[in-house]
Amino acid sequence: MGLLSSLAGRTDVLTYEIYFDDQDKVSVKIDPKITPIKQECIRLFASYFAKIIFNFQGPYSPASQILLELIRRIIKSPFDESTDVFDAANMSGIISYAENPGSNIITTLSGSFSAWRRNGKRTIDTKFPLSVTEQQVIYSVMAIFQKAINENRGHHEYLLLLRELATV
Repeated sequence: MGLLSSLAGRTDVLTYEIYFDDQDKVSVKIDPKITPIKQECIRLFASYFAKIIFNFQGPYSPASQILLELIRRIIKSPFDESTDVFDAANMSGIISYAENPGSNIITTLSGSFSAWRRNGKRTIDTKFPLSVTEQQVIYSVMAIFQKAINENRGHHEYLLLLRELATV
């Protein structure tokens, strides 16, 4: 974050990196700048999900329709702290989530999540390499969804909120 953003009242909440390795695994690393981070992971998912749908040119584009269908599958399955979003979306034979990235990372997506001090609103920034595919972007949304679930284990009310956000 730059000096002007800081002077304008913008503060970093977290930075994130999404790794894709050569073993068809995706992982998310979050570097928190504030505490507590559990609710911020839910806000990150909601903001990232919305931004990706927007960047796919709205909810009616083919890529958005695929992503929305995968999210629908996840929400229709039993949803709790042990949910594996890739299993629930019937994607486990294609890609899976790993807490830690593999040794041979082939693509990294990154960004930051900030808050405005005067009103508490959040801003998300994304940095994608030019070589990123739509498929990887779709999987990145699911990976952040999984990370939000994992970060909120033991907090039933936060998981309910996360599920409700994903049903919109």
